[in-house]
Amino acid sequence: MKRAQIRENNREALITAAITEIAANGYQSARLGDVADQAGLTTGAIYSIFGSKRALLIAAIHQMVAEYHDTMRPLADPALTLDEVLRGYADAVLDATGDSRAREYFAFELETLATTLRDPQLMAEVDAQVPSGLELLRTLLTDRVIDPPHHRGTTAEQAARLAPAVHALVNGFAHRAVIDPTEVDRADVIAALTALKALLA
Repeated sequence: MKRAQIRENNREALITAAITEIAANGYQSARLGDVADQAGLTTGAIYSIFGSKRALLIAAIHQMVAEYHDTMRPLADPALTLDEVLRGYADAVLDATGDSRAREYFAFELETLATTLRDPQLMAEVDAQVPSGLELLRTLLTDRVIDPPHHRGTTAEQAARLAPAVHALVNGFAHRAVIDPTEVDRADVIAALTALKALLA
């Protein structure tokens, strides 16, 4: 195996281990030695690849957002209507709650949110280095046919109004589903999303 591939494999292993440790113990309490042990590497590998615990955290956040972007890639199809994008977004987010690591990812998300809120400089670094999930959603909701018979499409301004509400609603349901899947009815989520189209008026 080439050196570059080994380094990339080590990078991925360390990010996976970091997500696990931070989810379980919190960012401040997560120890680099434990992250390295779980990845089968040394703390030297962490410093060699990332340079610091802070950079490792940002890389882990970046990877999770990149996975989210990959999941949403099919919704970029310009032929999809607004209803199809809304339904596809809800399905993708809710499907992820059934993943074997869903609770771990949710705990990591909550911990990184708390950590960045306590550290404005870290939040600025994350904002500068990590693609915005909300911005992706705005793009996906722009220029979508609202009423197929008339082919009236959503404007960028309408998408900007709709995206935060869609994101908050679907992710709120998803967080509930991670905790107790029986409390979330997908049909109710779709119905709530349909009601949000009133924001486009």
